[in-house]
Amino acid sequence: MERLLTGLVDFSIKKVISVRPARLEVVYNRETCCPQCGSLRKRIKASFWRKINSTPQQGHPVTLLVYCHKYHCKQCH
Repeated sequence: MERLLTGLVDFSIKKVISVRPARLEVVYNRETCCPQCGSLRKRIKASFWRKINSTPQQGHPVTLLVYCHKYHCKQCH
């Protein structure tokens, strides 16, 4: 399964939900920063699941489920 994510270097597979069609729960591994000021000082404002339909791999559809956060910047807000 790791071969499916070779182009997504900042993500790792947390859980394989199904193989055919491929449904993967993935997590983002890098530290996030404020897009306005670049500060790392933040708090989580809200969280949600984002469903991404990726390009088919070996003729089978791939769906990525990413747990995302909305942040409140402590530096500029």
